[in-house]
Amino acid sequence: MYKIVFNGVVIGASLLEAGDPPVGRVSGIIKHIKNTDEFSFFILQCGGTESSEEYRLELNSHFLVVSADDSTIPYAGGYILWYPELDEAIIELVGIPYPEYGELFPEHVAKYKKQL
Repeated sequence: MYKIVFNGVVIGASLLEAGDPPVGRVSGIIKHIKNTDEFSFFILQCGGTESSEEYRLELNSHFLVVSADDSTIPYAGGYILWYPELDEAIIELVGIPYPEYGELFPEHVAKYKKQL
């Protein structure tokens, strides 16, 4: 489980269960959100946007994604999508460099190689 941290406070966690190794992308459902009732407000307060069905927040330097061994995952960009009607949030990170991607997500690399 990878912790999602905002300004030093854990706001949720994800398995980052999906990946696309060639572009250094991982994504997953966010679990353990501290306060789902206020998550929409949190996203808007952090500069996110709202559309008819979702809230979107671009990740910036205030966000970290941390592995189980407390290593920070390097990434070039990413976002959180929050769907209040479904009570579900998704995180996506892009631009995770190699060799870090292969070390952090060997299962995604193996699955990709199997497709070739």
